[in-house]
Amino acid sequence: MKLIDVPKDWVNCGNGLWRKPIEYCQKGKVYKSTKKYYERQCLNCGETFLADSLNKTARFCGLSCATRGKFHPRWRGGKQKYGGYIYIWQPNHPNANKRGYVAEHTIVITKHLGRPLKSNEQVHHINGDKENNRLENLIAMTINKHRKLHEELKRNSS
Repeated sequence: MKLIDVPKDWVNCGNGLWRKPIEYCQKGKVYKSTKKYYERQCLNCGETFLADSLNKTARFCGLSCATRGKFHPRWRGGKQKYGGYIYIWQPNHPNANKRGYVAEHTIVITKHLGRPLKSNEQVHHINGDKENNRLENLIAMTINKHRKLHEELKRNSS
């Protein structure tokens, strides 16, 4: 339960402790509430949420935060290989994909250029080695120029 979802009749007892009203009605009977809720801050997104007394050591606001990024059980340090390229987890990078990964060669060239790649730009590996992401081996160019370069290289090799 996020802090925003706290019912308006709940009482803030101070020091990050919340509780339901002392008496509440359910199906015509009056009950006394003893359940307490503690304010916690999510380790992943930083949002404040309420954890009940049974789960007062909760670390995440929900399952999506508990299984995302470095908190995922299969986390391997934020580096992945896909299609021969190395991807690094940087969810706030302007060129990140929907899962928060950016190709390592994109990170290197954006640092060199001092700006993110435009939507019509790509990075070319001069020696053809997709894992060689040294700046000397990379060139930023438009998608059309990159496609034509590869067509020319393919023609020359055959």
